[in-house]
Amino acid sequence: MGAGWELTTIASVVIGGTMLTGGEGNLVKAMFGVLIYQMIGNVLNLMRLDPFYHDIVRAVIILIAVSFSMWRSSRRTRAA
Repeated sequence: MGAGWELTTIASVVIGGTMLTGGEGNLVKAMFGVLIYQMIGNVLNLMRLDPFYHDIVRAVIILIAVSFSMWRSSRRTRAA
């Protein structure tokens, strides 16, 4: 039960704005990320997109969220 949900969980909280480097994040942002992640899945289903492409679209969104998180982290370290 729950096996294989690790990537989904991490992706949801990163989309919600939690920093991968630690130190910042809260429950409201994490829940917002889960909501967005699930809404993306629902929209893809409503568009009748082949399930193969669901993973590709979600992977691109995860890459964008992680890239933004790392960019934000590096920007803060340069400012300090």
